[in-house]
Amino acid sequence: MNENAIDLRGAAILIADDVPDNLDILCRSLGKADYDVLVATSGMQAIDIATRARPELILLDVMMPEMDGYETCRHLKTQESTREIPVIFLTALTQPEQVIEGFRVGGIDYITKPFHQEEVLVRIQTHLERTRLASELARLNRELEAEVQARTRDLRLRLRELEGKDRIAEHLLKYHTLEETLELVLEVVAQLVEVDRAVFYLCAGAQPQIVAALGGDGHVLNAEQLAQLPMDDALVNEIAQLKTEQPQPSAESPARALLPLARGGEVIGVLEVIGPALGDGELRLLHSFGLQAAVAISDALVQQDMGKWEEQLDEALEVEEDLQLEDLEGDLEL
Repeated sequence: MNENAIDLRGAAILIADDVPDNLDILCRSLGKADYDVLVATSGMQAIDIATRARPELILLDVMMPEMDGYETCRHLKTQESTREIPVIFLTALTQPEQVIEGFRVGGIDYITKPFHQEEVLVRIQTHLERTRLASELARLNRELEAEVQARTRDLRLRLRELEGKDRIAEHLLKYHTLEETLELVLEVVAQLVEVDRAVFYLCAGAQPQIVAALGGDGHVLNAEQLAQLPMDDALVNEIAQLKTEQPQPSAESPARALLPLARGGEVIGVLEVIGPALGDGELRLLHSFGLQAAVAISDALVQQDMGKWEEQLDEALEVEEDLQLEDLEGDLEL
């Protein structure tokens, strides 16, 4: 046997014919070829068996009482479960209009009576191989389409990630307040993945603090709205565990994920993302972006502290200048 040949042994074939001699000849011939043979003696019985057994091919006699082969084929082609089963007509009618009618109702071939066994087997083999090849091609096309869609989706996510990182990199070139930095981080998160809400919890003190949040409409929440966000003990414990373990981001459900933002091994905050669907691709994207976001937030915190120090220094210098001025005035009086 050709190693590229399709093994058709065990293929189920339904024979629908009301003549016992025809059935006997076909059953013996197909049985010797190792096909699994099903038998119907009427159109209605053929429809019932085809619906339940889903054979790979149907040999259908044209001249049957009550419901002829043409009408039977019409019924088979209107049912979703049997529509794709190839039908070969068995007929003693060889007039062109009769042959055309067979093709019109959905048949793919016809075999004239009396049968020539070799012809029957060759036609059956040809159509079974064609059907299986078409089915395999359809399967491969579905897999290819799914792979293309997945790769396209990954590329789009990667592009969003790069665009987000570019925005953060540009942001780092200038001085920005912590509020401005967190607002940018949340905006980029909303561009990376579809979110219903994103909340940043700052871990600077003993208890995490809600310092910034983004609503589903893409707007940053104000202080009054932030105060209304829930902060229960369960969430505090979750954040405390993230600060200790710093695991890779994972979605406990398809709609919520907690992402620790760390720099130098220290968690500076936790980002909570709530959205309609957070898959592995989205989580990897958030984690990758979170590494750079942590740098921007950490720098903003340092700059904020430096700003306070500079204010205190300015105040001290002003006091010193006042004291020097007083001393100078005192000297002039003397």
